[in-house]
Amino acid sequence: MDAVNASATFPQSEVGAAPRTATSGDQLTATLEWRDATAAKLSGGPAGLLQPGAIPRRNARRFPAKTAYVVGGQRVSWAEFDQTTDALAHGLRAVGVVPRDHVAVIGGNSLAFMYAEFAVMKAGAAVVLISPSLAPSQMVSQLNHADVSTVIAAADVRERLREAEPEFQGKRILTWGAEAGCAATVEELIARHHDDGFFPLADVRPGDPALVLYTSGTTGVPKGAVNTYYDFMVKLLTNSLSAEYKEYETGLVLTPLCMGGTQVLTLMNYAIMGMTCVIAEAFEPGAALGLIEREGVSTFLAVPTMTTAMVNHPAIDGADLSSLQRIYSAGAALPVEIFDRLRGHGVRVCEIYGSSETGGGVVITAAEKDERPASVGRPKVGHEVLVVDDQDQPVPPGEVGEIVMRGDPITAGYYEQPAIHQESFRNGWFHTGDLGYRDQDGYYYVVDRKKDMIVSGGTNVYPKDIEEVLYRMPGIAEAAVVGLPHSRWGEAVTAFVVAAAGAALSVAEVREECRHKLAGFQVPKEVILVDAIPKTAMGKISKAALRSENSDLYKTADARGQ
Repeated sequence: MDAVNASATFPQSEVGAAPRTATSGDQLTATLEWRDATAAKLSGGPAGLLQPGAIPRRNARRFPAKTAYVVGGQRVSWAEFDQTTDALAHGLRAVGVVPRDHVAVIGGNSLAFMYAEFAVMKAGAAVVLISPSLAPSQMVSQLNHADVSTVIAAADVRERLREAEPEFQGKRILTWGAEAGCAATVEELIARHHDDGFFPLADVRPGDPALVLYTSGTTGVPKGAVNTYYDFMVKLLTNSLSAEYKEYETGLVLTPLCMGGTQVLTLMNYAIMGMTCVIAEAFEPGAALGLIEREGVSTFLAVPTMTTAMVNHPAIDGADLSSLQRIYSAGAALPVEIFDRLRGHGVRVCEIYGSSETGGGVVITAAEKDERPASVGRPKVGHEVLVVDDQDQPVPPGEVGEIVMRGDPITAGYYEQPAIHQESFRNGWFHTGDLGYRDQDGYYYVVDRKKDMIVSGGTNVYPKDIEEVLYRMPGIAEAAVVGLPHSRWGEAVTAFVVAAAGAALSVAEVREECRHKLAGFQVPKEVILVDAIPKTAMGKISKAALRSENSDLYKTADARGQ
């Protein structure tokens, strides 16, 4: 990955930010000089701003008896959490983990996952996160690509990995949740080093990798986004500031711990603020409503499919949501209909727009969302945002183009993936792949994913416009619109719909509603009733899966009169 310099086609930063540098895999651990110079003044040494491993220690000193994490039936104070992660960090060092190693943490939502992640950070190694839902061969492929030396895995993941283990090029695999007597367990390391005392936090450099997130988003192409200590901590600070988190609040985590959005929008933000964090082991809408009431949850983040499931759940009418200060929606555009229904239950709704690479980028407060329900807000502290055309030229307010971003919180690049890096970070700006526009007041609106836009009969069709109409129909619980190959139209507008519980929904009435509310070219050629719509590991609707699974739908289009 060659260095990418700011292009003359973009306006220069008004804040005089240094140009971002894309680095090769071998260079990712090298210090970025301009970041060193800045961060050295702020960090005050290894236990300072740039060391996320210091977060539990600071919280243990400030409020040792305060509950840090609640997971299932387990509760742990900040003092206990700091002591346990110190013990595990000692154990990792004893088995050979050294600073700047790459250590993968793989498993479901659990307290052990949190112990492992913070212990790795205390040891100064980079945490590599991949989805435990991948096939064993896919996991090992990503582990090898990331140059992982050590894997810390849940027992169920460890068992699945055995079939592909001969292909793993690292040194060791440790396990949590295994049966007693199993070798190389996390529990064994913690017990063995419980009385070793404070772990001396590793000295880290601003340009060292802190967190490598393997994410395919909704595109299906795995990418290893490298968050250096500098941009990772800047992400946490800007996100905590924008979200207005307070140390006395209780935050809920509903999304998988392995996902970038979870890490940089909730989990680590709650920690840096010293909040109590309640982690759901898996998402279930009724159980989530129960956690909010039982634990007095102040805030949480969810993707639209989750909030949709919660507002459609019968338990919401009797749920006590009085503790909720606000919720954050992220991962995809929140349908206005779902926003209105949340507000009807007295829930204040904010929205964060961005990606794992940007750590967000745009945010809208609850008060602003009430005034502009279709907007995702304005740029957060530390981010610059533009809307550009296909030649990367800025477009005027109101005109649709691709949303691009740059700023200190944005990831340093993709690990050993120069082609993908050059495409995504061209001209010094991160290209989100999202289409949107900016209004005269500086508020941004997401129209759709660039890859999801449908070209039907030579006309651009934005699925989000159709989905908004579908979500307003009382009998529809969930909807997704994609373009599928068609001999006549090129791409045919196709709607996949999940009926609400107990609703008697017919294809004819859905199409009739669309004909009344949409232009002719937007009306779906087919409406497909389904029991469920495929999702990514984060819980977002996977339109890539919909297109792949239904690519042959219109092969007999002529016979069907389409």
